[in-house]
Amino acid sequence: MILQSELSGNLWYARLWYYRGRANVRSHTLYAASAGRPATPRNDRKMPMSHEPEQIGDLIYTFNPDYPYPFPVDQPPHYWMAEQTGRLAAAVERYFNGEALAPAELALMRQYLRQYLERAVMTGDANRASLLSRIEALRSTRDIERFADELAEIGVEPF
Repeated sequence: MILQSELSGNLWYARLWYYRGRANVRSHTLYAASAGRPATPRNDRKMPMSHEPEQIGDLIYTFNPDYPYPFPVDQPPHYWMAEQTGRLAAAVERYFNGEALAPAELALMRQYLRQYLERAVMTGDANRASLLSRIEALRSTRDIERFADELAEIGVEPF
């Protein structure tokens, strides 16, 4: 089980998950989203997710059964691992390594975060419109890290 004190190190967790392979992301996300109380996903409702590729901006996503979204929503967000061009994975890897991102990589990261926030389940006090408006201001790896930490506080884990 992921301890709540570990949630503050969002970048640490992302690196751990990336390098160790398939960590239990669903438990982590559910634990974070439930304000410190373990939660169970509702498996009684089928989550619609097209198995057809979807292009959002410059990125192409496909369904990946290894990374299901744990909440029943009409249109779940795509995880970065399901992106097919490989450009997002390269940008995320550089982000995980703390390296500076090129302008094109920053643009891909902003596209990814935008689609994720538009579709993700958030806690009741989260202001989706405010968060979405801040995405264009992300100009560095550090900006993205701070933003991801803020998202983790409201139960959204895009990485």
